[in-house]
Amino acid sequence: MVTVTRAYRRANRRKLSCVLLFITFGCLLVTIMLMARSMRKTIMNEKNMFSLHQIPINFEHDILPGQTNFLPSTSKKAFMVENEITASTSSFKSSTAAVVQNSLSNATTRSTSQEGLSDVKSNLQVWTMPSPHEALKGKYLFPSPFPYKDATLAIQPLYGEHRRNHSEVIFSFARGLGLAKLLPFLRTLWDTGFNGDLVLGISNEPDRELKSFLRSEAEKKIGLVVYEIPLDCIQVKIKTHCRTIGMFKSSDTKEIISDRRGYREMAQLRFEYYWAWATLYSPENARIWLLDARDVFFQQNPFENQDIINSTQTTLRVFEESSRFKIREQRSNRRWIKGGYGETWFKHLGSYNVICSGSTFGGQIAIEWYTRAMVHQFDLTNCTIYGCDQGHHNVLIRSRLLEGSEQVTSLHIHPQGYGVVDTVGLLLDNTTLRSLGLLLQNETIINFQGQISSIVHQYDRDEEMRDIMFDRSQKWLKALRKMTKT
Repeated sequence: MVTVTRAYRRANRRKLSCVLLFITFGCLLVTIMLMARSMRKTIMNEKNMFSLHQIPINFEHDILPGQTNFLPSTSKKAFMVENEITASTSSFKSSTAAVVQNSLSNATTRSTSQEGLSDVKSNLQVWTMPSPHEALKGKYLFPSPFPYKDATLAIQPLYGEHRRNHSEVIFSFARGLGLAKLLPFLRTLWDTGFNGDLVLGISNEPDRELKSFLRSEAEKKIGLVVYEIPLDCIQVKIKTHCRTIGMFKSSDTKEIISDRRGYREMAQLRFEYYWAWATLYSPENARIWLLDARDVFFQQNPFENQDIINSTQTTLRVFEESSRFKIREQRSNRRWIKGGYGETWFKHLGSYNVICSGSTFGGQIAIEWYTRAMVHQFDLTNCTIYGCDQGHHNVLIRSRLLEGSEQVTSLHIHPQGYGVVDTVGLLLDNTTLRSLGLLLQNETIINFQGQISSIVHQYDRDEEMRDIMFDRSQKWLKALRKMTKT
């Protein structure tokens, strides 16, 4: 009897195993089919990313004296320069002369005809620079991110109002962050005595606690401006790529204009909002910080630093990461340069220190021009790799494409540990802030000059500092919840 029962059980187990195997195989097959469908959709999106109906470009928009339209030829080594520019090599000069003459003579026709626009955009898709010729600095016109000449901004803040003539402004894209993650940035900033405009972009479906806190703070603090950022997103493998929703409208019909650009990383997309916000401030006196929110905290008011005080409206300041690693030695940054610009550009930039795209300062004129250029880099490279915005940032700065223009007359590259921003991430490879003598007993971080770092970026790469800020955040959160209950 026992033997029969065991045999019966073995038979049942075999049947169950077969059923489970069949179900597993079916699930695997369905998963493969869904992945293939998603990949085909992504590929089609990328192929159509630069079609006429997605990105109509007006190349006559905002042409400045002494500059020309950005109309590259079909040659990958050609780019737009003025007729009188003398290139540093004769071969380069001969390869671009015909392109310049032809592009200038046909600029008006190509910018007003649909066929011409399609041709131009196709050319932009294959454009690369062969080398950062110093003779070309300041000669580029970066087009406005507006999708049409008659477009205007459609976005409105959820809370707060912009003070157009205020001189101290900070922009930060905090989409996806909850209150606990955002508190170190907010509380430490306000504790420094900062009373300028803080413009935040948050998710259009944020947690209720964050939304309630920001609404309350906006009612108490003049200068807190909060935008909800609705996005149209797709999943590409494990990454999320998005388009904007409702950012622009027609100035004539007031109808919303859909996003003409392809799906892109949020880290790249944020520069479109930075540009839009920058246009809402006065070019006469506004000075603007562009800062990450998740891994930044403040120890001093970032506008009281002497370098910042001495900056003009056409000054741009950027900040390096640790000199311990060059671009060619750091895997992520190496990938971002190669993915966006190819091997030639990587060889040009490989020996430079990394410049972080998460902290940039400038006068309103310089910031408006810089953010235009960052948006335009996506249009040129179509790079959707996570972190590619830092590749764009390094190419723009190291190539000197911004420097020497009317909008950026002074560009400063601050070494890590010697300026108002202390970006510590790469510095902490196999070491700690405490062991380097940069984290004091009172939990203050100093730079290599022995001065208190006004802005500390990437603090979460240091385990001790991460725990310190986590404990502070929990204490602040507990106090806020207690006040809310009472």
